[in-house]
Amino acid sequence: MHELRPIAASVLCLAFAAAGPAQEVELAGGQVLRGEVIESKANRVKIKTADGRAMQVGIDEIQWYRDAEGKAHSYAASLGDAPMSAAAQVLLAQLAKGDPVAVPELMRLAQDRSKQLFAELQQLAKSTTPAVRTRVAKVMAMAGTPESVRGALQAAFAPNNGNLLHELAGLLNATAVAALHGEDGVALVEKGLASKDHDGRFACAWLGAWLGSAAALPVLATFVGDSDHHVREDAAMVLAAQGNDAGAKLLVTMARRDRSPEMEANRGADEATKALVARLARRERLRACELLGRLRAQSALAMLRGLAAGKDQELAAVAKRAIERIEVGSAEAAK
Repeated sequence: MHELRPIAASVLCLAFAAAGPAQEVELAGGQVLRGEVIESKANRVKIKTADGRAMQVGIDEIQWYRDAEGKAHSYAASLGDAPMSAAAQVLLAQLAKGDPVAVPELMRLAQDRSKQLFAELQQLAKSTTPAVRTRVAKVMAMAGTPESVRGALQAAFAPNNGNLLHELAGLLNATAVAALHGEDGVALVEKGLASKDHDGRFACAWLGAWLGSAAALPVLATFVGDSDHHVREDAAMVLAAQGNDAGAKLLVTMARRDRSPEMEANRGADEATKALVARLARRERLRACELLGRLRAQSALAMLRGLAAGKDQELAAVAKRAIERIEVGSAEAAK
């Protein structure tokens, strides 16, 4: 998921936990910019930082923008009229021949985002070769446009496409949420809620919850007890963002911990990787506190009060806001 102008279908505004008065832009690398998004155009996002500076980032660098009202916005990419680049033509030819194409190269091809490329991909999606169809669908999902993401999912749900939904699951992110905005997007995602593939079913439930699908919530709730901590924590946070407390107990654990499982798993990594993981874990911890406030979770009060009295000023401030929301909810319920 503030603008100086509306951004039509390329933006999806989603209810999320209040982040306080500061507007924040969360980037893919875990960095958080204080400021606001003022425009999304031609796959570039303009940001005005809190200190008044103006900057632009590519559409692929944006995760979520959270405005002063606590709403999260995500941004879809768009297809352009410019001809396909020479580099894209080379990669497309390799793809069409069935040559192995690594994921980084598929990503570079997806970033061409020309209408010409999309038309070629649509034709290649009809290939009789499963490997080609899979790589084409991955490129379409990575491109992150309304047309391409829908095309990728339609291919995944087509007959005889095997485990294609599984292959796409890890590529369906915040950009895909914005790209699928609308009733047809919801209906498309709901086709995957009964999938037998674990990853595909989770991806569709995650997308569906953000898109407002009531049918997606009970499916997503089944993942709160998943063996993979990434899956269960993502499920808990998205459910809470929709007002569902199925993962509240897990959010308390996330808010309390100083070190995440991912930080422990990367203890031997290089310093840059450890710094990235630490940034992401920090965001998860702060967000868990915010979401517990949104849920008005009485069971979290003792933990939040402990954080509010701690030396970490940022964490204490977020905990205090969460406590206020819970206490206001209790007072309203008592009336």
